[in-house]
Amino acid sequence: ESERNQSFLYSLFGVEGFSALAGCGNAIGYDLWNFTTEDGRGMREAFEFITPYLKEEKPWPYPSLRDPKELMPNALYMIRQAAKAFKTYDLLQAQEHLRQYTDNNPYMMLESKNFHPKPSLDYAGKVKPKHSRDIKDSPWSVGC
Repeated sequence: ESERNQSFLYSLFGVEGFSALAGCGNAIGYDLWNFTTEDGRGMREAFEFITPYLKEEKPWPYPSLRDPKELMPNALYMIRQAAKAFKTYDLLQAQEHLRQYTDNNPYMMLESKNFHPKPSLDYAGKVKPKHSRDIKDSPWSVGC
């Protein structure tokens, strides 16, 4: 992805896709977060690669038509998932750093420090969210 003209976007998109897949794996009892290929590639390595750029410790060194800061809000959810899976201080720092890009963004209310979704109806003894933004703390999941 590093050679493409929107390398940061494509790199985030790739890691985000594998994060969603790992979440689905968890739902059926497979730990894809810690899976590695024979040559040592895996989710942990992907996050170790991208985290310093998300924390803005280093500038993105590859071609990117869009400013990486524009894409930061999109990374918060997957960083939260990875922090939960790997329990590393580095990912927790990245999560806190990324919050600055979501606090005043109406499209990212789910990630806001001050937004606490309240699922609105009771369904078969479980709370079923009325809106997709309510899924954060719900037993319901999307896509798995």
